[in-house]
Amino acid sequence: MVARKQQKAGVVSTDRAQPPTHPGIALLLEICREEYGRTIPRIKRLLTDVEALYAGRWPDYEACEVRYHDFAHALDAAVAVARMAAGWNRAQPGKKLDADLFSCAVAAGIFHDAGYIKDKGDHEGQGGKFTTIHVQRGMEMAAGYLKQARWPKRASEFVPATIAITDYHRNPEIDGKIFRTEQEITVARMIPTADLIAQIADNRYIEKLDRLFDEFKELYEFQEQRRLAPGETPVFRSVQEIRDGVIDFYEQFVVPRLVKFGRMDKYLAVYFGENRNPYHENIAANLSSHLLSPGTGWQRLGDALKGLGLIDDRQLDTALARQRQLRRATRQPSPEQTKEALLNWMDSRSNSTGDNLGNILVEMGALPPSALADGLVHQSLP
Repeated sequence: MVARKQQKAGVVSTDRAQPPTHPGIALLLEICREEYGRTIPRIKRLLTDVEALYAGRWPDYEACEVRYHDFAHALDAAVAVARMAAGWNRAQPGKKLDADLFSCAVAAGIFHDAGYIKDKGDHEGQGGKFTTIHVQRGMEMAAGYLKQARWPKRASEFVPATIAITDYHRNPEIDGKIFRTEQEITVARMIPTADLIAQIADNRYIEKLDRLFDEFKELYEFQEQRRLAPGETPVFRSVQEIRDGVIDFYEQFVVPRLVKFGRMDKYLAVYFGENRNPYHENIAANLSSHLLSPGTGWQRLGDALKGLGLIDDRQLDTALARQRQLRRATRQPSPEQTKEALLNWMDSRSNSTGDNLGNILVEMGALPPSALADGLVHQSLP
């Protein structure tokens, strides 16, 4: 079993001379300036410090060694929650999140998986052994940092409480007992939403599942499969087993969680404007590569698109009926043609009559799902 260690108070990097290097940090600061007209010094310092944490420049921690829950993922989640917060501000101008709450949202996003980082001097494994306790460790690390960096007392309570909601082995309720205002409840719902969306929308998501399996393997080695409590964490025998379960994971876990948290991802479309959500588009591309059954593949693609809010029941029924009735095209469109057709539909779906989706799915019926994925997965989130 992995021994729990008391987290230290002296967690802040002593190296302030090295500027942040990850391009996502500049993107986050730009979102901050767009929303509040200035760079919030507390956020700038936070991002610099947490980048230093992951690089191993904090005195009490090793550099992050896990390759799935790394700094890139932490930053992706922080960017996603910042975009959702900005979308909320634009959709709800009378209930705008103030700069302090926005800062807390970014802090929760950037710290939510820090619990995979090992203590200084711990050279056993890479950090996957902390899978079942990483949320609690991250909460403690965030609380220690916020206290030492002299954030408001409420932040040191609020941020760990929101990180706790990312523990998907539990079913926390988000209510007024911990979160005091509508805005706090909104941010609390955004954190686990951003965690899920950022992972599955990564255009290398399927490829990175190898890294996720490495973390699980380390957990199994350190805790032994027979000691894992029922429901505590899944036991996978291979990375292929994880890949084979991607669609079920999305349909049976991700979508219900997004619904439970109030579909905060809808504010991403507000942020990007023109009713476009690049996160949803990338998720559809990633999922499409797993629609392997000719008999059910398009139905499942339709279900996935419906779950993302891209189509409604009438459009899906029309598309599937046309697919069954019409002959498949003898000439296969190229992946680029398929990509262009689907993206054109996504761009125009707000004015859709339902027929154009049917035509597109019929055309794509001549393609195996893998070719569809090849055509779409080249998209990258801005």
